[in-house]
Amino acid sequence: MSTKKPRSRDEYAVVLVSPETSPARGEREGYSYDDHLALAGQVADRFAQSDAFTEAQATWTANTQRRYLNDLELFSAYIKSAHIERSAEALFNDAEAWRGMTFGLLKGFKTWLEQRGYATGTIKGSISTIHIFCRLAGPGPAGAGVLDEASLAAILTIRGTSGRKARNLDEDRKRRRIPTRKGHKKAVPTQISAVQATTLKKVTTHPERPPTREHDLLLTYRDALLMGLLVEHALRCSEVALLTTDSIDLRRGTIRIYRPKTDRTDIQKLHRHTRMAAQAYLSQVGRERGPLFTGYDSEKPLSTRAINKRVAVLGGEIGIERLSPHDLRHHWAFDALLNHTPLNVVQADGGWETEYMPLRYAHQVGATGGGATITEEDEPSP
Repeated sequence: MSTKKPRSRDEYAVVLVSPETSPARGEREGYSYDDHLALAGQVADRFAQSDAFTEAQATWTANTQRRYLNDLELFSAYIKSAHIERSAEALFNDAEAWRGMTFGLLKGFKTWLEQRGYATGTIKGSISTIHIFCRLAGPGPAGAGVLDEASLAAILTIRGTSGRKARNLDEDRKRRRIPTRKGHKKAVPTQISAVQATTLKKVTTHPERPPTREHDLLLTYRDALLMGLLVEHALRCSEVALLTTDSIDLRRGTIRIYRPKTDRTDIQKLHRHTRMAAQAYLSQVGRERGPLFTGYDSEKPLSTRAINKRVAVLGGEIGIERLSPHDLRHHWAFDALLNHTPLNVVQADGGWETEYMPLRYAHQVGATGGGATITEEDEPSP
């Protein structure tokens, strides 16, 4: 028999307590909070904003940093003409150097570049760089808080000129006898034919004197492999420079490619010419480690500048002026699309992170049948 006393209904009732009769916050929680957390949060926010430039720079490749500094050198020269002293290094590192920046200054910079004969692609790239740094100096939390939201929005409305407007601008500058090709890049890629592309895989230079140094003895083999990688695999210059001898697996017939532009590593099957050239070159090199391509110093990799120069020399051997590695990449993309290669395969083999550039090439193929004047500098910056 149970001896428990049944509870009355009143024991289960909810007791409502009015604000006047409720215990004070400090008594209820056992502690009265001060404003230290809020103050610490404000300090932390200021530090986080001031670190915006450093954090962004840590994600940029060396090539990207050099390009940004080149563009900032131009901007520094422009504002110096108005007796404003801001070095490229200050603009690159210090958000405060951008205090007072306006859309009118950027519009004036664009006009200044146009009047000095810079290529429309170079102008577009320089304006894009200014946008990047103004965003970093812009309102938080992403920016340093030097530029307010309205100023940044106005600055971002100033853009480079492209397409038909760029052609009209160049025609107008030509009429006024202003150059239209000044800059680091060619305004239009050099077009090559399928026959020329095939010939480039076999071309080399022939020195007047018999070669005696190891570097000179390897040139024929090195040129064949270098051009195979550029013509058949459409590698970027930066990707070629980073290749090592163990990037190529002759047994499997593959090559491992690190792509600094997208921070990705791909493995591709070697095409016939490239595989044969790799086998011949590696058998002559006789080393299993180190850079795949070197200059006279066998321990230092061939620089991107040296690769560009060598491609230009080899192009000159068959009558192509100012040939660059990107011209070969440009040819590869159009050739692949004209031969009905699926767009996703072009994107993967070309090492593009998005479909933006392949779609641009595909659009030009559909509109013109190939050979359009597209440049990779039109690709949006990540």
